[in-house]
Amino acid sequence: MRVLSVKQPYASLLLSGEKRFECRTYSVNGAPGLLLLHASKGIAEVAKAETLAAVGGLGPRSEWVRSAIIGVIEVTRVFGPDDHPRLTKKDVVMCGGDVWDHTLWQIGRTWRFRKPIECDGKLNLWTPPPALKRKITLALRMARVPVRLEWIPGYSRS
Repeated sequence: MRVLSVKQPYASLLLSGEKRFECRTYSVNGAPGLLLLHASKGIAEVAKAETLAAVGGLGPRSEWVRSAIIGVIEVTRVFGPDDHPRLTKKDVVMCGGDVWDHTLWQIGRTWRFRKPIECDGKLNLWTPPPALKRKITLALRMARVPVRLEWIPGYSRS
């Protein structure tokens, strides 16, 4: 299972279901599916972040989790720049207003981890380090995410 790093408040908005699409300049390699969601160290542009947080019903910035894997999102469909679905004004606002030349990843189900897993993120999609395997596996079980446990290379049941 790969990890997607997203700035706050976008990460929390994805998990809450307020943000229905993730906007990227690149497409997902392979079929849509489950991704671990990492709240990156960075915060979106301050004025934009405060507005989005208010719309999404998030608490103050000081309470936003950062530099941690916070849950799992399901990418149900990927739309290229030429085949976007019908977007609401809220969808455009939640994507930061810059959607028209981007790939949109439609988000389906989400699972929030009870306890965030602290770690540094990376750009684009990345694979979590094996050192986090035990913490991530426990978080996946506790959140009842429907995923096979063999998701990290080198995993064995022993």
